Amino acid sequence: MRCLVALAAATLLAACAESNPEAERAAFLATEPWLALMDAAEYERCWETAAPLFQESEGREDWLVKAHAYREPLGAFESRELNATTYLTNPWFAPAGEYAVVVYDSHWQAGIIYENVYMQRQPDGSWLVAGYAVQEQ
Repeated sequence: MRCLVALAAATLLAACAESNPEAERAAFLATEPWLALMDAAEYERCWETAAPLFQESEGREDWLVKAHAYREPLGAFESRELNATTYLTNPWFAPAGEYAVVVYDSHWQAGIIYENVYMQRQPDGSWLVAGYAVQEQ
C-alpha cells in the first residue's frame, strides 16, 4: 500500500476531517524538527525518524531518490508559513488511527510550493511523519 498517495487524498476528503485543535497543534509542532532535517538535506535521517508506516511504504533508497527530486530543483530555502492543518481518525485509505495533514506555504529560490506533511499518532502518543509531498502553487 502506498500510504503517501493514500494520505494525500486526505486533503480532498473533508468528510473524514474532524475538529481536534489540540491534536492538530501537536502534529504541527512535531513537523518542525523533521522539516529542519529536510532543510539540512539530512534525508536519510528523515527516513530513520519517520513513522513505521512511512518506512514500510517508502523504502530507504526510494525515499532518498524522491527527497533529492523534491528538494534539489527548489534551490535555496527562504521561509515557510503554516497554511492549514486537518485532523482525521480512521480514514478508509490508511490503517486505523489518528492522522493530521499539515500544509505549509514554503518559499524557495525557485518559487513557492505547498509542503504537505502527513502525520500519524503513534501508540505512545507522539506524532511522526507518515508521508511527505510537495506541490507547486
